[in-house]
Amino acid sequence: MPNWQRQAHESIERFVEDGTLPAVALATGTSNDVHVTFAGTLAVNEPVTRTTRFDVASLTKVMATLPLILRLVDEGHFDLDTEIKTLIPNAGWLHEPSLGERTVRELLLHTSGLPATLPFIAVASNRRQVLGQAMASALTAPPGTVQYSDLGFILLGAIAESQTGRRLDALFEHHVTRALDMPNTRFVPIEEAGVPHHPGTAPTEVCAWRGGLMQGQVHDEGAWLMGGVAGHAGLFTTIDDAARYAQAWLTRDARLASSDVIDAAVRRGTARGQPARGLGWVLARDDDEPSSEGVDWRGPSGFGHTGFTGTSLWIDPVSDRFCVLLSNRVYPNRHRVGTMSSIRRALHATVFSGEG
Repeated sequence: MPNWQRQAHESIERFVEDGTLPAVALATGTSNDVHVTFAGTLAVNEPVTRTTRFDVASLTKVMATLPLILRLVDEGHFDLDTEIKTLIPNAGWLHEPSLGERTVRELLLHTSGLPATLPFIAVASNRRQVLGQAMASALTAPPGTVQYSDLGFILLGAIAESQTGRRLDALFEHHVTRALDMPNTRFVPIEEAGVPHHPGTAPTEVCAWRGGLMQGQVHDEGAWLMGGVAGHAGLFTTIDDAARYAQAWLTRDARLASSDVIDAAVRRGTARGQPARGLGWVLARDDDEPSSEGVDWRGPSGFGHTGFTGTSLWIDPVSDRFCVLLSNRVYPNRHRVGTMSSIRRALHATVFSGEG
């Protein structure tokens, strides 16, 4: 094993030993090599294994919704510059400027002007109401300004469903998990998750609002109200499946999309002076991007994403390396301030700048 891999994987056990993370799995590799490490225990002293499922939170955006939208673009259902009102006729009709005049590309780039999220637990009680709140949202930033938004990906999930007549979890299983051989990656609808304990699944947070420990039910409140199946959160995966997905992007796997569409996804689409973003993906920081010193977790080149529960992936075709981190840093609560930024920063420095 190269030194950069050995050093990265040795750090995983330290994160568990010092109490930084309860459960963790790491995969690093190249286009033709994968190495996996896991450590820690689950809620009932069940050990983490390579088949432990983790709630990946916002990695759902790039692991599920992004490839589905790219597939629909490839198949000609719409193009990246199709206005939202063409696909969701009542989107943004209450406001001017209107969400309806924004495009699929802008939703993927987080430049539509939609707010980051809404207090769903106060304004919605089911899937339809969450979608309604997202569709009726006023824009809170000028179009073209990067403003990371869960709402945009909730709407992208709704677009995928409306264009195909199938729910997002069924679409994902057909077009992604089967195509890429990711058998242990799936959404967990709430109707399947209503038992107290799910062996083999990393717990997330003890939630008073939902009546106890979230284990096998999605942690994100909006996705939970949507029944566990949403465009911005809700996916559960294992470290082997997540590594397989990262490797598919590293190798530009044709099963994801055509080469032109893959190129568009990882090409900068935001204006100079704005954070560097592709379609769904965060890109390595350019010199003219606003500084994020002290919290920047990105590699020196390439693209990736993070998830609130303690997950991340980074893919770098320049070095032919990838790094996938799965953890449950929100167990038993979400107040591990700053922990994940420092962990990701240290891991990525080792993986993408390491020699040997």
